[in-house]
Amino acid sequence: MALPKNKNRDQRGRMMKKQRVIAAMLTLCLVVSAVGCSKKEISNEYVKVSQYKGVEAEKVTPNEVTEDDITNYINAKMAEQTKDVTDRELRKGDLAQFEYTGKLKSTGKVFDEGTLTLGNGEQYVDGFEEGIYGHKLNETFDLPIKFPEGYGGTEQPELSGADVIFTIKITGIKERAYSELNDEFVKAVSKKSETVEEYKEEVKKEIEKMKAANTADSLTMAAYNKKMEPSIKTIQSLVGRDEIFNDYMMGNLLANSINRTLAIIDSLQMDEKLKEILKANCYYEMLQQTHKELPDSLISKFKAEVSNPSLQAYVLNQQGIYEEISHKAIEYPESLMPNEPLAEITDGEQLFRKIIEPYKGKVVYLDVWGTWCGPCKDMMQYAGSAKKLFEGKDVIFLYLCNHSSDKSWKNIIKEYGLTGKIAVHYNLPDEQQRAIEKFLQVRSFPTYMLIDKEGNIVNRDAPRPNRENDLLNAVYKLLEK
Repeated sequence: MALPKNKNRDQRGRMMKKQRVIAAMLTLCLVVSAVGCSKKEISNEYVKVSQYKGVEAEKVTPNEVTEDDITNYINAKMAEQTKDVTDRELRKGDLAQFEYTGKLKSTGKVFDEGTLTLGNGEQYVDGFEEGIYGHKLNETFDLPIKFPEGYGGTEQPELSGADVIFTIKITGIKERAYSELNDEFVKAVSKKSETVEEYKEEVKKEIEKMKAANTADSLTMAAYNKKMEPSIKTIQSLVGRDEIFNDYMMGNLLANSINRTLAIIDSLQMDEKLKEILKANCYYEMLQQTHKELPDSLISKFKAEVSNPSLQAYVLNQQGIYEEISHKAIEYPESLMPNEPLAEITDGEQLFRKIIEPYKGKVVYLDVWGTWCGPCKDMMQYAGSAKKLFEGKDVIFLYLCNHSSDKSWKNIIKEYGLTGKIAVHYNLPDEQQRAIEKFLQVRSFPTYMLIDKEGNIVNRDAPRPNRENDLLNAVYKLLEK
């Protein structure tokens, strides 16, 4: 719920919060990153998957604990150490929780109400944060605010440039107990260490245990999924692209995945507050992975699992963003191509030739990606500037999406603004997509290729969108032929 400063978004009237908070905490999620998403399973010495006979896995070196891991863990721990303030007014640097009700000044109509936090890096419209400082615990007061033009978007246009009154009650004030890492802090939070250096070593060992547990769970699930692949294919063929049934199935799959992760977190021997951080990040990463809002049942479960207001706001803000994106119309919908004209084609090469047929005489920049692929989405932020390089030129950006629901597919397209006159998107059924990828010899995600004006694949390892100069040179060489 928020008072955003970002006017570029099609904002709803709700007070959607943009937080910079918990950057330190996010490192604790221990998600393994890479430059690409490989199709192969992985394994290491932390886990054996012998219970799944016939499932093979490569041996890899586990991620080492970095100095950043240790620093972020300690910063998160320091942020937890607070003490209640009851004898003075709220001031900058404090942590606060407050209840609010927002009304239009002109009519008295309530447009929003709820609970928010302050002091963890939240950003509100001008005058809001400043207006809360100087008030005391349990004090109720009115705060007049003028919303910026465009606030409220298309859903609550009455909030654009409106004068509003927020009735606020401060329900909690805390101040940080420690401002720096020293031996005093160490003795307060650790039963094993007495000095900073000893504590860093203790933290390193704790993170290693968490990484081991996370790796073990991920690899066990990968092995299980591989074993269950025939059953999964059968279900997929029955479900097809029925969005209602897909949403129901996805809700159950997400719930099972989150429950497994939460069980591992609960088994760790660590502070309950740190467990809440890991649990919050579990839900946050699920939002980032699916790029669509979580079902109400999971959000209710999240609120029951995580009580910290800042952690709740962090996840619920992201939930709100994807709710907003889901309701947003796609700009230039002509970029999204229908699958029906290709429905009878099963051969990968024939499918590919049929797709690129309309673009003879143009250079095609092919992007094979998936909504589940982190590195794919990392590259999407560069797509807009890459397209501008070739405005007015005979160039087509062709996107083939792998194993992704229509909702996640469309949400990412909307989120990154991937449509336009020179952009073409396909989200084919899995069997057809696999056939094309086999023909194209796709081995990792994302994969970029260049197709010349005659429809020949001339580069199977084309420059990524973030390498603008290399991409520009490669495409112009083909344009000049």
